Order: sequence, then structure tokens, then C-alpha cells
Amino acid sequence: MIPISYLAQQTAGGCGACSLIMVARHFDPQLKLTEVEALERFGVDGFGPRCMVLAPSFDKAALALGLSVRIASLTRNELRNQLVDGPVIIYHKACEALDALPHFSVALAATESHLTRHDPGTGPGVVASWDQFEPLWNAAKVPWWPYVGCYTAVLRPHLRPARDPRRSAP
Repeated sequence: MIPISYLAQQTAGGCGACSLIMVARHFDPQLKLTEVEALERFGVDGFGPRCMVLAPSFDKAALALGLSVRIASLTRNELRNQLVDGPVIIYHKACEALDALPHFSVALAATESHLTRHDPGTGPGVVASWDQFEPLWNAAKVPWWPYVGCYTAVLRPHLRPARDPRRSAP
């Protein structure tokens, strides 16, 4: 599992901001950025229908933080390949309730049977079987090109570009 410090969200829409900060701090442990600052500077708000249009917010944040970003629709296997190089922000329903809002969390590890993630809303090191998590991930699929499918934000240092999901891990 990728060692990454956990950040709990303090605002209703802070899951995107906290997920961004957790991943950015993985690559730059000295980063001084708060949830409120990330929301104000980049608009990476995870609250409500606005979640669907966050690609430009993640682009803006990555540029300001010296990272590259690739917004992509990934399969379970492609996500595992991305996790070789670092954590990945994933977009999913917050829970199984019919009225559950879209939500962001940080994938840390994935096996054939389980996914481990830091969830800014529920806690660190959340482990779920794919049978439990995949319906939440699929329920938040984005229907807009070019992001059709299970939405993720893959942030990496500029010297280590995001892995092409069509290529397998080394």
C-alpha cells in the first residue's frame, strides 16, 4: 500500500480538495495548503452536481502545484497499473443510498479482490471488496466525452508522467 498521510474533510464540499492535497503531499511532503485554500484557489469542490465538471479545476491545481494531471476513465485493472506510480483520486457515490452525492477519495492499493483508499469523509485506510466498491464507482460514471466512464484524476510529478492506461505495469 502507498504510504500517504490522511486528511479529513472539514467542509461539505471538501472531499475533492482533501483528495487533491493528500495526493499532492505524497509527492511534496512540505506542501502547505489547506482544504479551504484549495477550494478557494482551484474550485475542487466535491459537493453536488458541480463534481461533474472538475477536470479544469484539477488542471488548474496541478499546474499551480507543479504536477501533471490526466483526467481519465479507468477500469479496475488500469487503476491497479496507475497505483504502481502513486495514489489516484477516484470519483464515486459516497454511499449506497439512492440520494447519495458524488464523492472523491484517494485509491492507495488494489488487488484482484479489494481496494484500499483514504476517504476524506469516512476515514483513512478504508478497505472494501470490489463487489462493495465497484457499484459505487459505476453509479457515478460520467457520461460526457472525453471522460465517459469511471472518472479519475491521476496527478504525478512532471518528471514522471501519468501512465498510459492501455499499457500494463512493468
